[in-house]
Amino acid sequence: MILKLAIMLVLAGLPGAGVDPGPLPGELLISGHFEGNEPFWKMEITNNRIVLQCANDTLQDTLLLSRKQQHSETYAFRGRHLFGIVRYPGSGGCMLDITEEEKPSHEIYFSYRGITYMGCGKLKKK
Repeated sequence: MILKLAIMLVLAGLPGAGVDPGPLPGELLISGHFEGNEPFWKMEITNNRIVLQCANDTLQDTLLLSRKQQHSETYAFRGRHLFGIVRYPGSGGCMLDITEEEKPSHEIYFSYRGITYMGCGKLKKK
């Protein structure tokens, strides 16, 4: 019975069934490029889909975003294998200074495989 239910979920493409459902209609979409070091990593986000390259590992996932705070540019996000926040730190831009990105506007902090990463980049909202 459980196997039959699991097969039905996969065929239906429902969340949690191992199938990436993609963004929901009307959901906030973000795109951007972020990177950091210690260890070096980079993340490309396109319409809430990410490709994270970290050491010798590559992760593809879809982010689910929280609603941002009303008077800030801070978003919490989670995927199947990571979670974290992206924030606009103010007029000075990203102060972490651990990226080669020219004039990064946002900071990112995320946890992946039990390790916390931080970095800088640029975020675009749709």
